[in-house]
Amino acid sequence: MSLNNNENTPLPGIYGRILANRANAHNHSHDCESHAKEPAIQNSLYEKINKDLVVCYNEAVRDSGKTVFKPSDMRFDMTLKVASDADEELLFYIPFTGQVKIKSIWIWGGAGNSAPNHVKLIINRNDVDFDNVNDLELSQEFALVEGVGKPVEYPTRISRFSNVRELNMYFSGNFGADSTEIFYIGFTGEWMQSIDRPVVTVYETSGMLSDHKHKVFDGSISRSIQ
Repeated sequence: MSLNNNENTPLPGIYGRILANRANAHNHSHDCESHAKEPAIQNSLYEKINKDLVVCYNEAVRDSGKTVFKPSDMRFDMTLKVASDADEELLFYIPFTGQVKIKSIWIWGGAGNSAPNHVKLIINRNDVDFDNVNDLELSQEFALVEGVGKPVEYPTRISRFSNVRELNMYFSGNFGADSTEIFYIGFTGEWMQSIDRPVVTVYETSGMLSDHKHKVFDGSISRSIQ
């Protein structure tokens, strides 16, 4: 059987599938090679994130929000991601193991319309929820880039992020999908000092939107976030 070389004519079933698979494998190998050439993110604060206490609200899969905080050499791994559940909103509470200066934030939600389109940042509060996030004073906010194939760096106003212990990130929407997806969040900056205070424990039964309470116990103080 001869194959028609006219690009506008579909190839016969099995031959078309074989060539399509070869093309996909070729493109994938080029993507992997391209990502392999990407330099490591310098001055990453990944090791300073208290990942056990990270909470993501409205995540479709329990604890999936924690997986987007990865070493910089894993930032292109799209198997680890978080997707929103009931709507397109995602809210992260990110504590650090000490005091840090955040110089830039890296965010990637893929090239599709499920990538987040905006983020609000609020530092050093552990009482942020969906009910009050739009009423609190912002440290900074970003309109996010659409249709990108790798993480994008967003520089912070360093004067506002020079003494960060906790960070809240509120992603309010995306570029038109029903659910928001994020593959990577990273921070670059400087380690300042350890926090010398009682152990803080976050009790969270689930990060899904259906849960309303996020209790933080700090010494003798108990706060319940409704």
